[in-house]
Amino acid sequence: MSGLIGAGGAGLGAALASLAYIVVSAIFTGPAFDQWGWRVLFFCGLLSALLSLFVLRKVEESPEFEGKRQAPVPFRELVRGRGKKILALNIAVAAGGGAQYYLTSGYLPTLLGEVVGVPAGARGIILLVSSVVVIGAAIGAGELSERLGRRRTMLGFGLVNLVALPSLTWGIASVGGGHGVVVALLCAVMVMLSNAAYAPLMIFLNERYPTGLRARGTAVSWNLGFMLGGLMPTLVSLLSPELSDVPSRLALFLVGATLVFVVAIWAAPETRGALDRERHARTVTDETTPA
Repeated sequence: MSGLIGAGGAGLGAALASLAYIVVSAIFTGPAFDQWGWRVLFFCGLLSALLSLFVLRKVEESPEFEGKRQAPVPFRELVRGRGKKILALNIAVAAGGGAQYYLTSGYLPTLLGEVVGVPAGARGIILLVSSVVVIGAAIGAGELSERLGRRRTMLGFGLVNLVALPSLTWGIASVGGGHGVVVALLCAVMVMLSNAAYAPLMIFLNERYPTGLRARGTAVSWNLGFMLGGLMPTLVSLLSPELSDVPSRLALFLVGATLVFVVAIWAAPETRGALDRERHARTVTDETTPA
């Protein structure tokens, strides 16, 4: 479960979106897609929002949070003293991981459609296959982090991605839209590596904070980091005067984002087992406290 919630959830959502795109593009062909097809996809997105609302209403608080006896920790503890350094490092890790996602899985529809020239039908299938691969990669990386540790797992994938992601980007752009199978294989490997790198990030962030700060610390770190990472595709497009310039800009941004990710993870401590240690310490305290 360590990788399923973050990267696995994104992969599942992308797979459903790709499936919807394949069905809608088959029904609304040619100019009809520009007139009505995109509207159908828009309303499909609204349905996913309703699903999210349903899930949020059914999710219960953790026993650790419910059993917390001390007064709530002030929000300012996130940005003062040692908490400030932890927050900055967490945001850097999330930004590097988020940028890898947005520059690969997030930018893939544009890369395949506008740069490589893959036809719409084949593009939908490639995106669907890539999304399914992401789910498997997230689960695998999460399990690996349970055995090797969060830090070692993310650092290992990050170091591989420094070379692999820009190389795969160049490969996809060079092959061309007429070689669908080769493009699909390269895309699958690219999204597997990029999403595996940040798959344990959600549990890593949770383990960085005590119960009183966990929800706020994780939310601020994740959302600010992914907000910064989400700016990268826009910068790639702005700095690419021609479509032919996109692969080189994309490769450079991937190197930069992955380097930030690697350096931040290198500076961070291992967190595996932190929640269990906190739970054990609380149990010991409860047992030794007089009634």
